[in-house]
Amino acid sequence: MFFIDDPEYTKHGYYLVNGIKTFSKFEAWQLSNNNTDNIKFIFNDDLFSTYDWSKEPEEDIYELYRRRAYQLRKDYDYIVLLYSGGIDSQVMLETFLENNLRIDEICSFANNDVQDKDVKFNQEIFSAAVPFINTLDLNKLGTKYRLVNIGKMVTEQMSNKYHLENFKHYSISTPLWRTAVTNHILKANIADHRKLTEQGKSVCYLWGHEKPSIRIKDQHYCVAISDGFAFGLGAKQYNNRQILKNDFDNFYDEAFYICREFPEISIKQAHMLADLMLATAPDDISVKPIWEIPIFGPWVLYKWGDKK
Repeated sequence: MFFIDDPEYTKHGYYLVNGIKTFSKFEAWQLSNNNTDNIKFIFNDDLFSTYDWSKEPEEDIYELYRRRAYQLRKDYDYIVLLYSGGIDSQVMLETFLENNLRIDEICSFANNDVQDKDVKFNQEIFSAAVPFINTLDLNKLGTKYRLVNIGKMVTEQMSNKYHLENFKHYSISTPLWRTAVTNHILKANIADHRKLTEQGKSVCYLWGHEKPSIRIKDQHYCVAISDGFAFGLGAKQYNNRQILKNDFDNFYDEAFYICREFPEISIKQAHMLADLMLATAPDDISVKPIWEIPIFGPWVLYKWGDKK
């Protein structure tokens, strides 16, 4: 089974199928006998269920972010803050900066080794992330900045025999660039991070995830927790540190916002979002359905045929 009952991994979520636990979505499907109704996703139910989610935490959201940053700084020797320049990673970065908490390294991903800087994937990096980094005095902060070109890494990842045969167990990420950077593929390509782990140092890759997802059920706002991006981190860490442990021991991945350590962050975010939804008029023309929002920058449309 692709599982170990250790809170270091289960805190990121796992699947329960007919009494059997697994981190692998593929394995969960196999165990379900193709009946997905048999699959239950568990995300810290034991802890989260002890909180009254109808009550908004009194603390300011930025105070909760500050506490989370302090906890991470205390727990890990070397923090790599993964930074795209988008709002999630920007708030995470500014939380550390404004509270004078050291960031050992800021890391951004681009693929200008295979594409131009103005393609959709690179737009945010070169128009937002890099310009902001250039405003910082990194020497004074004691912070290293690393821009990793992942184009070839993404296109060549399946030449890794182990990854080709096993990625279905530890990766549920799409698109393909995420399978490379969230799994051991990226870590294998950064020699100084591996050297730190070989010296017994804990290296934490810090991700700006996960946003609250609001649903309406029985005329009440509810928070839906599904097995999205952040919740695959347990499977990845299990693979890296339990199966590939000789090479990837002491590597950790953490989602900054949704976490077992601070459920109050998710509860506070949910209340803030619900308040905004309640204050927004149904006919507000600024509100757009998700399919009209260019999530990763301007869309390029190609006409493939008429649909009537």
